[in-house]
Amino acid sequence: MELNGTSAVVSGGASGLGEATARVLAAAGATVVIADLNEDRGKQIADEIGGQFACTDVSDEASVQAAVDLAVATGEPLRAGVSCAGIGWAARTVGRDGTPHDLGAYQKVIAVNLIGTFNVMRIAAAAMAKTEPADADGQRGVIINTSSIAGIEGQTGQIAYSASKGGIIGMTVPGARDLAAVGVRVNTICPGIIDTPIYGFREGSEEFKARLAAPVVFPKRMGRADEFGRLVRSLIENDYMNAEVVRFDGGIRFQPKLRPATSGCYLTAGNATHQPNGGPLRLRLRTGRLPSAQAH
Repeated sequence: MELNGTSAVVSGGASGLGEATARVLAAAGATVVIADLNEDRGKQIADEIGGQFACTDVSDEASVQAAVDLAVATGEPLRAGVSCAGIGWAARTVGRDGTPHDLGAYQKVIAVNLIGTFNVMRIAAAAMAKTEPADADGQRGVIINTSSIAGIEGQTGQIAYSASKGGIIGMTVPGARDLAAVGVRVNTICPGIIDTPIYGFREGSEEFKARLAAPVVFPKRMGRADEFGRLVRSLIENDYMNAEVVRFDGGIRFQPKLRPATSGCYLTAGNATHQPNGGPLRLRLRTGRLPSAQAH
């Protein structure tokens, strides 16, 4: 799939993995619509990369439709829909005090992470289906979804987050089979410990990140957002990559429990939000705290 002269929609494109992806796709010649709730940052990035911004709540059908319509309105065929928006939550199914997991929090995580991803996939693919084929194979577009290794091997306290990310993995094969009829491929990336701004830049943040990276097999560091963006581009451009779930984690395998040094692991799949003060986002297993925004 040739990206030059096309349009793309990237949810959660105002920061973290979404921002890196938007920049990579723009560098390849695509006009990128950044679909995000962070209007100030989203507009700034859109201006920097020659794209456009759409204030988007991915859990809302009309909001996602407006972002896709904006991409179509560029006059360039929509060829890529990338989902990077999401939120995190940490709580046990039953807390140590015997309290059951909050249902509203669970529903919110599912609404943003899973239903939000489905919204982008289905609405973007419907727009792609209306374009002329891009090649002799009849290809019209590519959907890239962001899951997490927590969707494969979720840790203690990740029941809501892992359910949402496991659902994204589960949509990959049937989504690819469904959309083959309109020439659209579907692939899913499962990031591991990725260095995004949620860890902050204050004193002690580098030490904290070093402890997070300790279980990584090789290279012995956290992943970089630009590496994620390049993987997205590769999956889009390689026409034979379809219905695949790709781990992007340096070989790490999560242990059952969230140890103190790695209590933020489940947030590093490009789906966490910033704290208002710009510091690292840390959620406690006992109570949990739901971020108010969905872009990381």
